Amino acid sequence: MSTDAVRTTSKLSDKVTRDDMDRRQAELPLKSLDLGKNESKFAKALANLLVKLPKFAIEEEANESELCTRYIEPFLAGLFDDPDRDVFLRWTNETTLEFKRNDDDTDRRPDMTITRTCGVKWGTTCGYGEAKSAASGADHHAVCLDLMRLAVFAKDAMDEQRFEGILGIQIVGRMIKFYVLLLPARKLYTMLQLSEIKVPSCLRSLHQLATDPTKVLKILDVFDRLCVPAKDRQLFLDPRNPRQIHAGAATVVVDIDTLKTVMNISRTS
Repeated sequence: MSTDAVRTTSKLSDKVTRDDMDRRQAELPLKSLDLGKNESKFAKALANLLVKLPKFAIEEEANESELCTRYIEPFLAGLFDDPDRDVFLRWTNETTLEFKRNDDDTDRRPDMTITRTCGVKWGTTCGYGEAKSAASGADHHAVCLDLMRLAVFAKDAMDEQRFEGILGIQIVGRMIKFYVLLLPARKLYTMLQLSEIKVPSCLRSLHQLATDPTKVLKILDVFDRLCVPAKDRQLFLDPRNPRQIHAGAATVVVDIDTLKTVMNISRTS
């Protein structure tokens, strides 16, 4: 984002905090900035937070539901929810499309999906999200399981849809970690961490997020380029062909440093 855009964000958040401007009036200048496509999405996310964030940080930790509606959803919706392009950010907590199609009884329910529509029906899924409150984040086993669930959701969607990549979003408190699952070679599924972003706790700290758009722009660039139908479809296993699936075990590779961070492995453990 330009220096003017960052300065505008800082001024508007200060005015709202001092009650010099209504929140709805403040969001319009942000959404009206002359920016590129992905920069405009970032500005929209900031404008959404400008409307939803409390003026001052609340001491009590938010539960999972409040965390999603107050802090996470406004930010992620600004980045990914785009009805004009048939892309929707959905808080679903329901069985994934892939398992519904395959009539699988397994209870696999992501907290969030990024889904494209096909006519009047839900079509392909470009990303999955799992959310935990900050208090639940102390349970490293549960957090690690969420990461592995994201990998499984992404792999199933990739095999079913034949996509270049699937986005994974892990939310713990106000910290959001972004991943992408890729298939560089047959049966080799590689999950890479793209970046991590912490959503501000209040309006006073909103300008800190606006000053560093690099991470957000990288995530949006990866989403636009890789979360699309694959050019080389010979790499994929056929989920409807049991013989092909059992002919060789597919591998989900998670970066070791990422896994250690999630599991909080230390020398004292």
